[in-house]
Amino acid sequence: MTGRHVELAVRARDLTLRSGGRDVLTGVDVDVPVGSMLVVRGRTGSGKTSLLLTLAGRMRPTSGTLRVLGHDLPAQARAVRRRA
Repeated sequence: MTGRHVELAVRARDLTLRSGGRDVLTGVDVDVPVGSMLVVRGRTGSGKTSLLLTLAGRMRPTSGTLRVLGHDLPAQARAVRRRA
């Protein structure tokens, strides 16, 4: 999409989540344009639920940057939770 600005509902860069002493997510990059859908597939235990909970502001990422619906997470997670 060269030359066009695309408004993003979700933008994650190098998102990492550690839980229980192990990496659940590492290096996740995702852009979800407004009005589109994100499909998450994977094996049991691959971190799908953790990723979705993180994007919804319910889990705090260990590192990386995350912006959802114009809000920076985890600082503005409450605003995202109200909308998710």
